[in-house]
Amino acid sequence: MIAIAGIDPREAPPVRKPGQTFEDFRSELAAWWNYRDLLVMNYLEDHTDYATMQKDYDAGHWHGQGYVAPMLASYDPELVAEIRAQLEGRNPSKATPTLWDALHLYLDTQSHKKPDRSPEKAHKARLQAETAIRVVGGLFSGNETKLADLDRSKVRSGCRAAWPNYGTHNKYINILSAILNNWNTETNSNLFNPFAGLPNSKLEQKHASARVSFNPNQWRAYIELLKQDRIQEVGLIGLIMAFTGCRTEAASGLEVQDVHLRAEVPYIVFKDNDIRTLDKDTRSRAVPIVPELAKALAKYSAPSGLSEAFFPRFGNAKGAQNVSVNLRNRLSKLLGGKVEGLVPYSFRHTLTDKMRASGMRTDHQHYIIGHESPESTKIHEKYGTMMPPKFLSDGLLQALEQPDWGFVA
Repeated sequence: MIAIAGIDPREAPPVRKPGQTFEDFRSELAAWWNYRDLLVMNYLEDHTDYATMQKDYDAGHWHGQGYVAPMLASYDPELVAEIRAQLEGRNPSKATPTLWDALHLYLDTQSHKKPDRSPEKAHKARLQAETAIRVVGGLFSGNETKLADLDRSKVRSGCRAAWPNYGTHNKYINILSAILNNWNTETNSNLFNPFAGLPNSKLEQKHASARVSFNPNQWRAYIELLKQDRIQEVGLIGLIMAFTGCRTEAASGLEVQDVHLRAEVPYIVFKDNDIRTLDKDTRSRAVPIVPELAKALAKYSAPSGLSEAFFPRFGNAKGAQNVSVNLRNRLSKLLGGKVEGLVPYSFRHTLTDKMRASGMRTDHQHYIIGHESPESTKIHEKYGTMMPPKFLSDGLLQALEQPDWGFVA
């Protein structure tokens, strides 16, 4: 019936173009809807009985109290009502916003604000946002729950039950708050944010499970287990974490050109690439490959293309997550179950403790780990991201050979 009034019902509203500012997009969208509203007005004008209206005017009845413009017999009021209903139902500026509307606007806005975000991080962020909306929607009427209908007390109790871990709870509440704030900012709205103020960082710190270092037996046993892993790539990623202190995604997302085994002092470059970006508090760096790690890597046949993923099986959006699961399973099996505070990430804590115990310079410690600090900044100011690995190799090897590093037994 919209087509009868001169409007193509199959034509979708314009979508935001890459690089287009939200202000320009909003103007384009408003013009699109204004044109369709104009078509309705033209339809009404075409079916107005102006001859009768003139008589009413001459008789003094026109625009009197309760006056209704006379329409021709061809006028169909039900058609106009349906046209308006369908137009307003499709117009996001007229419809009552829902959780689903807010989610999609948030994801769209994030893609424009962070165009350089790695596919892995973008995929992870999208899944987390969708999970958050799905959980809150489950407390009400699903994804189509109107933002105005979100009850703070119900949100508070429902989210605490859904995410009993304080760290997880705070993470998802912050995402939900960002989604609603984004809606208000981008649409110039002022909807109440029921998520604001719900995260509790003090409780998160109080109940957080402290990640600790491995003791000497655990550290060596885990390394030997990884050397024999049935999935060679999993084992090597774990070994890189053990001997360089890097995070899981930093190792799993390496490219072939990042691993220099034939250099005078072999080294690995940790930097942003097409597979993943480093965490915002992590610096790019070149870390020496100690002999034990070099021997394990020498047995591996890497792809030939320099820009290819060094570990093809895990050089993708879900790679780090899949590796993490595998590494956790290996560690749990080794320890006979989960041990509070011990995770693959404990390799990073262990190397930090080893370097500190060995007396390594603080700036060298921070550089190897990639920790952003005044000390590591000085190195970057002098060498950029590529401090010569030979300056670090002896100190790193000495740290790794450190027999006592203040571990928690």
